[in-house]
Amino acid sequence: MFSFDLLINAIVIGILLGGFYAALSIGLSISFGLLDIVNIAHPAFIILGAFVCFIFNSHYGFDPILVGVICSPLFFLLGTLIYRIYYESFEKTGATALRGLAFFFGVMFIVEVLLIIYFGVDFQMVRAPYIDFVPNAFGLVDIPFRMFVPFVIAMIMTCLLYTSDAADE
Repeated sequence: MFSFDLLINAIVIGILLGGFYAALSIGLSISFGLLDIVNIAHPAFIILGAFVCFIFNSHYGFDPILVGVICSPLFFLLGTLIYRIYYESFEKTGATALRGLAFFFGVMFIVEVLLIIYFGVDFQMVRAPYIDFVPNAFGLVDIPFRMFVPFVIAMIMTCLLYTSDAADE
């Protein structure tokens, strides 16, 4: 039997998730576009950051968003260190871009394999009181808070990026 409620909820969830993924892809496009060499290890470090948040949440009960904000400068320093290694080893010596691409592919491979060895391939979830919060203010449409907030933040950041780019022209 066809459920109209299920169809509307699936469309809303698809829009929320699609907007978040679009903002992620814009960020990766910017970082790839600004670099002469494509650092394909970026997504692996995003997942590593997510697992750091998971560890602090599951073992110590810290809020995952707070841990993410606190760990951001540490990951910035880690990224700077890895880039300096790349720069001193490849860029400074005039090596071809293909060698740099191979370097970042190797870094990505190492990070991903270590994560699989330590955590396995099963889904992991963080726990926080606001994750399962679903306001029922819209009648038959359920908008999960855990998807609505990232969507709104992603759209605000995308609009700010667009307006700053339009102001530069």
